[in-house]
Amino acid sequence: MNRYSLCVNVILSALVAAVSVSAETCVKPVVDSKVYVSSETVLTPEIVIVAEFTVACSNKPQNLNFHAEFEGELFPVTRSIDSHSYQFTINRKPKALSVGAHKVNVYDESAVAQLRKMQSAGTKDEVKPTFALDVDYQGPSRGLIIPSEFLALGGGITFSLLAFHTRGLISN
Repeated sequence: MNRYSLCVNVILSALVAAVSVSAETCVKPVVDSKVYVSSETVLTPEIVIVAEFTVACSNKPQNLNFHAEFEGELFPVTRSIDSHSYQFTINRKPKALSVGAHKVNVYDESAVAQLRKMQSAGTKDEVKPTFALDVDYQGPSRGLIIPSEFLALGGGITFSLLAFHTRGLISN
């Protein structure tokens, strides 16, 4: 029994060490971001928010992983191959996204773990995000007054009539 408890303690210690090493935090982040919000609803039924950012932390952690929170939903943030920039994508129906300024909170792994604990416990305490990004949504564009399919159809009919008319003039 003594050997069993020693093995369990060693395994648990190794797991705790692995989790503490992988969950690095970012202190005093300096963020440079680019946010793109689609507004075209003619070709796609959803609004897409794409954010790309670079972050520099004063403690210079080696392995940072982030999650983005938008309207209560967590999204994974992917890291580029060069590990200097990060990106996430959010999809929403046009009617579900209100026009105006929105805030996307970005959390590092330790903050996400706290956030998930609080959500599972049902408490309403706030977890401070590592940083936040601003998203300005101007609303969906109206698109063309006449759908492009009708313009193509009209152009095809006009071209065909012109070709038949010209052929009739040439054969006479």
